[in-house]
Amino acid sequence: MPAALRAIRGLAFGGLLLSSPVTAQPSAPAILTRMQRVADWELAHLNEAAVPPSSNALEPLGWMRSTFYAGLTALADRSADPRYADAIFMLGARKHWRLGPRLFHADDQLIAQTWIWAFGRRHDAGGFL
Repeated sequence: MPAALRAIRGLAFGGLLLSSPVTAQPSAPAILTRMQRVADWELAHLNEAAVPPSSNALEPLGWMRSTFYAGLTALADRSADPRYADAIFMLGARKHWRLGPRLFHADDQLIAQTWIWAFGRRHDAGGFL
């Protein structure tokens, strides 16, 4: 390919890259608002949300729910609304801060991340035993 043609192709491709529209990034408050909206929906539909369909989806200490609660800890750390932390503490109290039934199965140990967050938040071992 002649040098002039390569140069023209390079300029055309470079112009394409430079002329691409720049998408504005959402602001931190907008992201927090969206996180709260999603968490509110999830908390209101815990007994029916099961996508992908799985027998584990409705298990409070299973990996799917535990993943949600691990994410909820991040929201609880950032939101002034105490409902998100409260939801975690209520689940912990209901489940006696235990792991899932399979001792050496990561799916049943994931909830421990949330329990560790809760302990760090309240520093009250008596409430966790």
